Amino acid sequence: MRFRRERLPNGSPQIVVFAVSDHESDVRQLTQSLDLSAELRWLEQNRNEYAGLWVALSGEQILSSGRNGSAVYKSARDSGFEKPFVAYVEETDELPFAGW
Repeated sequence: MRFRRERLPNGSPQIVVFAVSDHESDVRQLTQSLDLSAELRWLEQNRNEYAGLWVALSGEQILSSGRNGSAVYKSARDSGFEKPFVAYVEETDELPFAGW
């Protein structure tokens, strides 16, 4: 699952969440509204500790982490969480590459 922050035409923020099915190669945009503010806050506060890893969250509670996103998702599901929020924690120290 991936997400990005956007602004609506009226200026209010929204989070767009994308999910990839295990059985489909296409990416689809979720249509229901989700409040991921706690998860996004956790990501910002713990970015340095978990940089380069996948994390599964429920609110501000970490359920699982590791280098394999599918395994992290499965571990969270096996722990009893039906729809964990899973994200890759990108490192922030690197400068973005813009080409030559």
